[in-house]
This record gives sequence, C-alpha cells and structure tokens, in this order.
Amino acid sequence: MFDQVSAKIQRTSSISPRIKQKLWQADTAMSHARNTVWTIHYWTLCDNCPDPHATEVGDFGYVRNSKGRTHFVCEKNSDP
Repeated sequence: MFDQVSAKIQRTSSISPRIKQKLWQADTAMSHARNTVWTIHYWTLCDNCPDPHATEVGDFGYVRNSKGRTHFVCEKNSDP
C-alpha cells in the first residue's frame, strides 16, 4: 500500500520536487513502523519486552553491526 501511495504522490504535480525527494522509500517507512511496534512493546510490557534484535518474535527494524552496536536497519553507516 505504501508503494501505491508513494507512486501517486510522485505523480502529483501540485507537490514540489523537493518534498517528493524527501519522502521515505518503502523499506525505510517499514523499518520505522517496526521500530514503533517495538517501542510500544517496550513501554507496555516493561521488563518482558522482546529483544529488539530477535527475529523469532518479529522483525523490529534493528540490527547489530560487526562491533555489536545497534543500528536502524535502513541507516547508512560505515560500521563504526
């Protein structure tokens, strides 16, 4: 659905190219949605919230880099 909405926005002439360029791609929007789900779990379940990296309970949009640091899936980093 996001792809359809995004495509419609890109075709709309009343929206400036600058705004169109700033819109998230579908993978970034999905990762933000997954991060939001984990945050809701965190604040609702407190000490019983799932590990944000655990893929067996859901994909929450977080990954660890080679040094074990948590990063947002769509974040562009040089693996610091």
